[in-house]
Amino acid sequence: MGTPLLGEYAGAIDRHYITLGAPLFVATAHPTTKKALNRLIMAQDTGSAIKGAVRVDYFWGYGDEAGEVAGKMKTTGYVWQLLPNGMKPGYQP
Repeated sequence: MGTPLLGEYAGAIDRHYITLGAPLFVATAHPTTKKALNRLIMAQDTGSAIKGAVRVDYFWGYGDEAGEVAGKMKTTGYVWQLLPNGMKPGYQP
């Protein structure tokens, strides 16, 4: 998107399924504390390893501490793309 990523509030997505810039609600668990992690994030990035409609790579931030937390993230979760009322999601090949 050409904007700096904000740690813990940005995610990478597959543009075929999720619109870049879309608000996403993520429900998972923090990898180190195991506490619920329910957060509104933005689809701000893409990645070649991100494939599928419900795959989001959560961005933990910059630096060694964020890297350590990201390396421990193995928890599955749920993601919802928030759309305006009446708009339907679509696949874009």
